[in-house]
Amino acid sequence: MDEYTSLATAELESVRALIENCSHVWTEFGSRVPALRTSIADLEERALAVGDHGPDIAQAVVTFEDLVSRVASDPLSVTNAEMEALDHEVETISTRIDSTLAFARELEAELEAARGLLGELAVAAAEADRARRELGLKIAGVANSQPSPARSGEDCVLDRVARLAEAGEWREARESLERWTAGVRANIDEARSFRDICRAPVVERNRLRGLLDAYRAKAFAVGLGENRDLADRHDRAHAELFRAPTDLERAAAYVYRYRRALAERVKEEAVR
Repeated sequence: MDEYTSLATAELESVRALIENCSHVWTEFGSRVPALRTSIADLEERALAVGDHGPDIAQAVVTFEDLVSRVASDPLSVTNAEMEALDHEVETISTRIDSTLAFARELEAELEAARGLLGELAVAAAEADRARRELGLKIAGVANSQPSPARSGEDCVLDRVARLAEAGEWREARESLERWTAGVRANIDEARSFRDICRAPVVERNRLRGLLDAYRAKAFAVGLGENRDLADRHDRAHAELFRAPTDLERAAAYVYRYRRALAERVKEEAVR
């Protein structure tokens, strides 16, 4: 008799635990379902308003309905991780739609900023081309390939963005403009990088000119300004640096030979 009583008691405890677990699930998830249903309905409405047809929205609806059905029929099959994942997905989609709504409100400002980027690209491309041409004129033996020109059809992309917005396809308009902006910024960076590469040899030539002037001033300061050997070395360096195009390697060699010769003469004068 005691054995049967113990078994019955164990069974009752098991049933009681199951009921408590089910009750906990209904309490926990049942309170979250209405809020989640409202969030998803709002999500669908706002997505429709901005032309967001992302498949993740439909999938979120399917997932939600599946969870609701399981909470009603088999509550213990629903895990907190599933509910959290759906909450996170809804929040992610909502953030995307908020970005699109903000874009819609600021469309004219966004397009104006995009046109400003086109202006920056034109300036950067012109500077790169000018630096390329100057490099060819001023420095000998340096490759000066043509920089990548501005991509054609940039204005057409902006026109397409405006048309998409007019049609209510705000998400596609925003994403198209974002891709376009990234591409234009990359072109600007490329043109500026090419410009700086082309300018570097000319900057180095100008630096060597400054060094040569400084060494000559030092020669006069120590009484060696009229020294024939130093004067000849200076003149060779000067002639190369002020020739167009300049052989930069040869000019640098002349400048540093002049510096070494000057240092040697100064030492000799100090010994006397």
